[in-house]
Amino acid sequence: MLLTTVLFSQNSGYSLSFDGVDDYVEIPASSDYDFSDEDAFSLSFWVNFSDVSSEQYIFSAEDMFWVYLDGTGEIKFRYRNHPSGNWPEFNSSFSPEVGVWYHIAITTDNGASKIYVSGLLDEESNVSISGLTANGNNSRNLELGARKVYSGNPTKFLHGNLDDVAMWNEAITASEVFSIYDQGVIVDLSSNASNYNSSSNLVCYWRFNEGQGSATTDLSANNNGSVIGASWSTSTSLVAFKPQTKAELQTAVDLWVSDNASALSTYGEINTWDVSLITDMRGLIRETTFNDDISS
Repeated sequence: MLLTTVLFSQNSGYSLSFDGVDDYVEIPASSDYDFSDEDAFSLSFWVNFSDVSSEQYIFSAEDMFWVYLDGTGEIKFRYRNHPSGNWPEFNSSFSPEVGVWYHIAITTDNGASKIYVSGLLDEESNVSISGLTANGNNSRNLELGARKVYSGNPTKFLHGNLDDVAMWNEAITASEVFSIYDQGVIVDLSSNASNYNSSSNLVCYWRFNEGQGSATTDLSANNNGSVIGASWSTSTSLVAFKPQTKAELQTAVDLWVSDNASALSTYGEINTWDVSLITDMRGLIRETTFNDDISS
C-alpha cells in the first residue's frame, strides 16, 4: 500500500487580525534590527490573507527592508543595499490563496537572498553588495501589517492574520526553516533550549499570544510593540501533528501502514481500536492519498 499523510494541528494561543483599513503594529526603533548593508539576517512569519487583490505590507522598516504582497498576488522582498538608494527586489514564484495559513521565511547574506514557503525553498536571488557601508538607520520604527514612509501616516494595510513573527541577525539554514514550519514555534519558551541552533541569534520574536490588550511582547529582547487597531484572533498557524502513542498502538500503526500481512488479523480494523492508548490526538488529517487496492 502506498500511503502519504500530512497531519496538522491548530497552534495554541492567538494571532493578530488586520482589517486592511487602519490596523498595524508599531515597534520602536532598535539597533537589534538595524542591519548593515552586508549583514546577514532572516525573517519568519505565518500569514493568512483575507484578500490578495491589493498591495499590502507585512514588514516595513523604512530605508532598510520591506516584505509585502504586491497587486499581482506575489510575495516580494525588497531591501536597501546602497546608501545612495539602490533597492534590490525579488518575489516568490507562488501566489497565496485567501483563507490559507502559509509559513514564509526570508534569508539574506551578503546579497544572496532566499524565500521559503511552507518549509521549502521557493526562490533565490544574488545581488552584489561588495564594499558598501552600513545604513545606520536605527531611528526608523518597524511596522507590521502596514507601511509608514518616514514620519508619515501608515498606508497599504494588511488584509488578514499574522502569527509567530521573528527576526535573526544571521541567515538561518534550510533545515532550520523547515524546523520552524514543522514544529510551529521558534524556541521552547519553558527553557533556554531551542528547537534548532540559531536561537542565540534571535533578535525579535512576537508570538501574539497575549489575547487581549494593546501591546505585544518581544520574547527575545525588549522590542515590545503597540497593537494599533488589530484584534486578537483564535485562528492560528498550523503545526505538523506528531501523535504520541503507547508502544503497542504504535507497532500496530506501523504494521498497518506498511501493509504487513498479519496486521489486520492481529490488530483488527482501525475503527475498532481502543483509542484510550493515544495520549495526544489534537491533529487533523489535512491530506491523505493512498491506492485503492490495499493489498498492492
